[in-house]
Amino acid sequence: LPLTYGFINLYVFSLSTVPLCPTGWSEYGNRCFLFQSTETDWATAESYCRQHHTDLASVRSMSENEQMKGLVQSAGEIQAWIGLYRNSWMWVDGSNSSFRHWRASEPNGSEENCATAVHADAGQWEDWPCSWKMPFFCNAGKP
Repeated sequence: LPLTYGFINLYVFSLSTVPLCPTGWSEYGNRCFLFQSTETDWATAESYCRQHHTDLASVRSMSENEQMKGLVQSAGEIQAWIGLYRNSWMWVDGSNSSFRHWRASEPNGSEENCATAVHADAGQWEDWPCSWKMPFFCNAGKP
């Protein structure tokens, strides 16, 4: 719509908001998270995320952890796999985030090589055997 102000014509356009994350994903900052309620072991979750999306989710800050906590709680779940595994506790997507939110006694257990975020416990993390089945998070940057 043209608006006239003095000698200047101004044009006002209505821009619709275009979602930056695919349908069903949750956007936070410059990242997209997908909560999968299907319970599976860590390796199958990693494979699924890599095949269909990007990778299991890395968590880069307390605010991202809180976002994920809310997604798990809204789905009525307690915990979910994240993309952290015991190899000096590295992120599977290769990110160099040093953020960690381990529960006081974690990580422990020599057979517990995969990390989960226990969202019912203030979002703190625990290590568990990778063969255990639970929901998981995939992540992707904005398309």
